[in-house]
Amino acid sequence: MNPVTVDVKDKLIANGIGSFATSSDWCINIGTEPSTPDRTITVYDVGGPKPDYHMQASTRGLMRSQFQVRVRGKSYLDAYNKIEQIIDVIGHLGRFVVAGDSASEADVEYGD
Repeated sequence: MNPVTVDVKDKLIANGIGSFATSSDWCINIGTEPSTPDRTITVYDVGGPKPDYHMQASTRGLMRSQFQVRVRGKSYLDAYNKIEQIIDVIGHLGRFVVAGDSASEADVEYGD
């Protein structure tokens, strides 16, 4: 099973949002934001609720993964426009199962 960040990165790339770990415009990274290029998208795993053992018939339980996406652009509007594109992709995912593993899912929610 992948961390949810790998699956989110894959969905962003598949939708033309950026490319993975390159020095080109709109590079997508996982867990660590590089100092260059100026246009960077970084996806982070963040804490989530404890596994739900009632929903999954395994010793591991149903994992409810959470992630954060950070965007750095050449200007405020540059980053804002990219965030809008990312929301268009991620916002349509709703609840999804990651890595084909029924023991993991991600809910898309927006912070204040």
